Amino acid sequence: MSLTGKGMQGRHAFRRLVRAQKKAFGPDVDMSRVAMQEIRKKFYEHAHVTDEQKMQELMQHVDDAESFMRNNIAQGHLSPETGRYRTLS
Repeated sequence: MSLTGKGMQGRHAFRRLVRAQKKAFGPDVDMSRVAMQEIRKKFYEHAHVTDEQKMQELMQHVDDAESFMRNNIAQGHLSPETGRYRTLS
């Protein structure tokens, strides 16, 4: 089973990362584009992995990346009136 092949696990992992990047970067088109490029690049690099242990390691990386994007990234907007940044909702 490969990450970009017919494996449901790989497709599910890819969709989770896409959803996480959309939540993390929202309206920031440039960062969303770069994040998607990186996600695609990593999945294509590992498209032919068949070793079960390596698959588990890759799935752990997906879990970590998803968690990081969902919990550790905040997009900010500079308020011209106050000169302070506020997070976008």
